[in-house]
Amino acid sequence: LLLKVNGNATEDAFHFIGGEIAKGIRGALPESCPLARARHILDFGCGLGRVSSRLLQDAPEAQVVGFDIDPAMLHWSRRLLPDPRIRFVSSTLPLAAGGFDLITVVSVFTHLDETTDFWLSEINRLLANDGVAFITY
Repeated sequence: LLLKVNGNATEDAFHFIGGEIAKGIRGALPESCPLARARHILDFGCGLGRVSSRLLQDAPEAQVVGFDIDPAMLHWSRRLLPDPRIRFVSSTLPLAAGGFDLITVVSVFTHLDETTDFWLSEINRLLANDGVAFITY
């Protein structure tokens, strides 16, 4: 699974890349929305939680929801990140509309095709009016 998510099977590379992605997110956010002030974060397509774990470090007051459709990723994320500030879900449908002030989507849309419009609409539904979506392709 490390190789699938990271392109490298070493744990050190996994943590390093997760840290670099979180640093990029932190640097890209507008001053009006610093990561440290985020309270409700959705890690959309969380994989094994390489970004979720770093977001928890950078936003100590936040609650993070990691969403992924891959049951194996969710199983291992729960085992690797037993932090009570994070929960992992396999569906976004029960999540509250407008419930997230930050949504991160790292390299998810490269894996989608005909469902892209649905997922962009779902991200829009979940994002608070003054929230920020950080999406990479």
